Amino acid sequence: MKVLTVLDDVNDSEHVEKLLGSIDNFGPSSRIILTTRDEQVLRANKVNETYQLREFSSNKALELFNLHAFSQSDHQREYYELSEKMVHYAKGNPLVVKVWLTVFKEKKRVVWESELYKLKKRLPAKVYDVMKLSYDDLDHKEQQIFLDLACFFLRLFRKTIPKLPSSLKTLNVGSCKSLQSLPELPPFLETLNIKYCCSFQTIPKLPPSLETLNANECKSLKTVLLFPSTAVEQLRENRRKVLFWNCLNLDQHSLVAIGLNAQINMMKFANQHLSTPNHDHVENYNNYEYYHSYQAISANLGSNLLE
Repeated sequence: MKVLTVLDDVNDSEHVEKLLGSIDNFGPSSRIILTTRDEQVLRANKVNETYQLREFSSNKALELFNLHAFSQSDHQREYYELSEKMVHYAKGNPLVVKVWLTVFKEKKRVVWESELYKLKKRLPAKVYDVMKLSYDDLDHKEQQIFLDLACFFLRLFRKTIPKLPSSLKTLNVGSCKSLQSLPELPPFLETLNIKYCCSFQTIPKLPPSLETLNANECKSLKTVLLFPSTAVEQLRENRRKVLFWNCLNLDQHSLVAIGLNAQINMMKFANQHLSTPNHDHVENYNNYEYYHSYQAISANLGSNLLE
């Protein structure tokens, strides 16, 4: 029997064989179409032909958008300038055009203008999710290379990042070996990962919202700016996980502040778990990690151990 089979977004070459079995199962003139972001999937399955999706030209993207966004030609003329701006932001990416069709279709002009303003600052969630899947498909070494390249191009096009988005909650620049500093951290940041940034020297002021700070192996790190040095200030914050393994060049102010933070977190931990009749349900450190119920992670500063 002749069939047409389409497998979309395949990320593992073994999935094809598990789903379809042997090619002999298909009749003459059958067609199997695979879409993937990984060329190895195509090579492993010995495909006959490959087609690489290209960016749309501006005219093609505008034609596609107008075709589906408007039910009347009058609206098309009225919104032409806004449509051109949208296509410019999409940069010919078919996925972005498709997602924005769902955002803009049958909406009033004031909504268009509002959404276009937002697009200057952030990607739609669906586009972000697809991009994140591409990153997550990489192994650990490939992710490190990707981040190094990102740091390289940031350095190529501008020497510093002027400002981070105010709504940013997680910032992961781990293993960016050339990164030396960051701009002011946003007010709602919860997680900062700079581990293995061996050239990093100064951490800017930490917002009260920050819960996790991983600075492991930052051997050039000298200063954690304005890390609260008094118990009163630190009690207002919730530093649940602070890691400074092998940070041997920290100045005295930073060492004192980190030590005070560790002591306060241990006090919070004891108050939360050991003062309740049910504290024995957590048996070991691994359980804390699993249930995210820990209040502190000890900081080892190499040869400069805290008293």
